[in-house]
Amino acid sequence: DQLSAIAFDKLPAQDAFVTKRGDGSRQLAVFSDPNCPFCHRLEESLAKVDNITIHTYLLPILGENSVSRAGQIWCAAAAASCDTDALQRNVRFAEQHNITGTPALVFANGKRVSGAIPVEQIEKLLAESQ
Repeated sequence: DQLSAIAFDKLPAQDAFVTKRGDGSRQLAVFSDPNCPFCHRLEESLAKVDNITIHTYLLPILGENSVSRAGQIWCAAAAASCDTDALQRNVRFAEQHNITGTPALVFANGKRVSGAIPVEQIEKLLAESQ
């Protein structure tokens, strides 16, 4: 666990979407590919978690279609001249930290978990990371 840990304050906050529910007191980062079915399953679990701030990093690693979809998502609320460099920064960050699949979760204590884990496990890990 210590070898794969990522210090939460080292995450590139400017390159993530932020979703806050409730008081937002618990922090979680998620690396997600728009074409990843396990990521969609994780999103369903996360929808049941309250008092959380979720930092979602688009990580288009599942092919060229992922790159184009991630760009569309990143630029959805922006002007036509949207800068998608954040997506490449996310890919480089993932490579530097050996994040090779999605979804990948990083909790506030740095613990990293891969896969679409159930809401009970998310809650347990959030409690441990406070």
